[in-house]
Amino acid sequence: MIPEGWKTYKLTDLGELHNSKRVPLNSRQRESKKGIYPYYGASGIFDYIDDYLFEGEHLLISEDGENLRTRQTPIAFKADGKFWVNNHAHIFKGRQNWLNDYMAYYLQNTDLSPYITGAVQPKLNKENLLAIPINYPGDYLGERIASILSSLDDKIELNLQMNKILEAIARAIFKEWFVDFRFPGFDGELVDVVNADRSVSRLPKGWRKGKLGDIINLKYGKALKLENRIGGKYPVVGSSGIVGFHNEPLVKSPGIVVGRKGTIGEVIWLDEEFYPIDTTFYIEDQVGATGLYFHYYLLLSQDFKKIGSDSAVPGLNRNQALMTAIICPDIDTINKFNVLLKPLFEKKYLNNQEVKTLTTMRDALLPKLMTGKIRVA
Repeated sequence: MIPEGWKTYKLTDLGELHNSKRVPLNSRQRESKKGIYPYYGASGIFDYIDDYLFEGEHLLISEDGENLRTRQTPIAFKADGKFWVNNHAHIFKGRQNWLNDYMAYYLQNTDLSPYITGAVQPKLNKENLLAIPINYPGDYLGERIASILSSLDDKIELNLQMNKILEAIARAIFKEWFVDFRFPGFDGELVDVVNADRSVSRLPKGWRKGKLGDIINLKYGKALKLENRIGGKYPVVGSSGIVGFHNEPLVKSPGIVVGRKGTIGEVIWLDEEFYPIDTTFYIEDQVGATGLYFHYYLLLSQDFKKIGSDSAVPGLNRNQALMTAIICPDIDTINKFNVLLKPLFEKKYLNNQEVKTLTTMRDALLPKLMTGKIRVA
């Protein structure tokens, strides 16, 4: 039953499908056409080529792929500018741009299982796509609904983009200080440093060549089976990131986790207290630093995946990792770096918290707006 005043349409009543214009390119063809224009498939961009088929804002809707069932990523997403689309996504253009937003949210809130065929390879063909009933309140309310939801998504995207910029700034500062030796107070003079193997390195005064274990220790995470996890606020962290929540932490915040098995060498920063499971290491400071920001970027600069692949047993060998050769700065420079980066990480944390709040708000509003349970003026 649809709300009073709403009507049911099909997709092409609200815009046009442009499937006839899409052209698939195989990997060899794409390799010969490398360029700046996004090449889209069923779940987003997966290449860039030197030509385009479409220009302006369109809505791409997945035609096939397991994601149609799992919904791990959006099955309807906007593309804008100049771009190319293969034959794994339907191309819709609303008669007004905000209809692209409305349809993206509508499909996100719709159970598509009755329209998906294929036991092995899920498929939403054109005929079935056009059979999906679109409940629509008319242009005025439709635009208002799309505007409310897209304003939340725009703010979420702005925060995520800001965090990418902050992360790029932090990486650039780390490289400038600890790779290029351009840091405040350094006069550019390098001195001879005799290493443990009696070789000589040219480094800033007070620095030395050493091993990763001089800066950090790698502590083993602790097993916590799924059935033993009691829902709470503390992230349970595996080798690829947060895999659940528990009612008590194992490690205080902030902290760093390194993938030991599974996603080998993945380096994960945690702002909250957390529980690292036994597929991970968590790090422990060995130099008495005022923060862990230097440790984080030092770990990101290591090729742990190579260490893991060289091992007879798949996984990151703790002893090998700790013996990795590094340059050890003096503690004063490490602490100055940490002081400089602290505001950047605090801003990233606040942005992430706001993203969580806005996402919760959007997800709560979406089904109510799309079914008329919340009326907009």
